[in-house]
Amino acid sequence: MLNKTQTPQFGLARNSLGNISEPRCLVQIDTDTSQITPSIGIVVDF
Repeated sequence: MLNKTQTPQFGLARNSLGNISEPRCLVQIDTDTSQITPSIGIVVDF
């Protein structure tokens, strides 16, 4: 398996309610994709 280096991702800092914190500042977002996370999706087509 090859280890790919990824550039860090940044976003605005948020509080526990999901609102953007003041003063606004950037925080690094964890983008670790090495773990397999199962997901379930539902598609409804009319």
